[in-house]
Amino acid sequence: MSQPSLLQRLLTKVKTSRMLVAGIWSLGGSLAGQVVRFGANLLLTRLLAPEAFGTAALVTSVVVGAEMVSDVGLAPAVISSSRADDPVFLRTAWTLKVVRGLVLTVILVTISYPLSLWFKEPMLNGLLIASAISAGIRGTNHICEYTLWRRLEQRTLSILWFSTATCGTLTAIALAYWLHSAWALILGNAVTEVVQVACTHYVGRDLRMKLQWEKETIRGLRAFGRWIFASSLLSYFVGQGDRVLLGSLLSMDQLGRYSLASNLGGLIPSFVSPLYGSILLPLFAQHSEGTTPELLKKLTRSRSVILLMLLPPLCVMAAFGDVIVSLLWDARYHEAGWMVQVFSVGQLLAVLGNIGPIYLARNETWISMVLEASKAIVLFGGVMIGYHLRGVPGVIVAVALSVGVAYPLWIWISRRYGVWLARLDAMALAGSGTLIALLFLLKHTLFGGS
Repeated sequence: MSQPSLLQRLLTKVKTSRMLVAGIWSLGGSLAGQVVRFGANLLLTRLLAPEAFGTAALVTSVVVGAEMVSDVGLAPAVISSSRADDPVFLRTAWTLKVVRGLVLTVILVTISYPLSLWFKEPMLNGLLIASAISAGIRGTNHICEYTLWRRLEQRTLSILWFSTATCGTLTAIALAYWLHSAWALILGNAVTEVVQVACTHYVGRDLRMKLQWEKETIRGLRAFGRWIFASSLLSYFVGQGDRVLLGSLLSMDQLGRYSLASNLGGLIPSFVSPLYGSILLPLFAQHSEGTTPELLKKLTRSRSVILLMLLPPLCVMAAFGDVIVSLLWDARYHEAGWMVQVFSVGQLLAVLGNIGPIYLARNETWISMVLEASKAIVLFGGVMIGYHLRGVPGVIVAVALSVGVAYPLWIWISRRYGVWLARLDAMALAGSGTLIALLFLLKHTLFGGS
């Protein structure tokens, strides 16, 4: 009997490895979503002025801030819980999610008018109220979003997220053609939330959600989430606080260009980021008792693939970001070009040592707080120094490069759990530096260094 070919063996491995299949679907869904968002952005920037994106970015930052301040770590708690198949546990977690959504709505509605006065932008009042309602709707999503993630059923999740995001994106484009204001972006997001609630309850129809409150579950979720709350608050200041800060320093059109650059610089990492939750978190959960040779082998393989997907395109963006912006966007957005280059360098440093959320699988959620606190300290210290030395450009450079502080912290985390892959990190760092140098040489040859 003949031996199976290499291709047949690879196909068999793909079909039998749930983790590999989940990773493929996760990446496929993320890629499809990024393509849709990127294409929509190209259309929307032709229909909307930069100040519309600046206003929407400010609204998003406020909403994300409220969400992260109220984060109790429900998603990782459900994914890592041994009771993830218990209806009582799941319904209690869903009830907590609904309550959190209602609280968010009240908070956002309350602060909408004062913030519109603070930023001297009357439109913020109505936009924040609309976003507050969206936040309340999002809180009623079926808990199956978390259980599907735990079971590595990324196919269902990817189709679900892509379908709902597409509906919202098409709505935003149609409204932008009609309204020509930030309302198009906010209402498009609201449509996404409504469609997602309906779809998640259809997908999770085998377990009907209803309000339930079990004290044991609440105690467990509260114990798990006490450090998540603090780290989420700090993560907000690192990831979104820059827009709130710059909203007081920049005009809305300048903030719009900054937001475009930030989103474009983070486009590649956001494409691969689902792998950290869909692949690495379940991998660490399977080896939650300690580090084994099998875990190191799987982690090396997984991180090698992730770095190969991340680093080369980030190097391209670091060298050619300004050229890409000048080719794809009109003159109103060209100032974002150099910002894209700086953001790409910062993202490159941030992903080099990232081993994924192993501390969540080991129930040491306090480490996430240390990670985010360090980033926040460097961010705001850098902003103060950057503004003093170079004004607004100095602030933007400080914000973009502050995420690089994560690299030494990831080394500390990796060594703590015995999973530091020093050789892989060194190769990735040397390879990235060499590739960026070669790309800048190519750019100088093609465009005269422009």
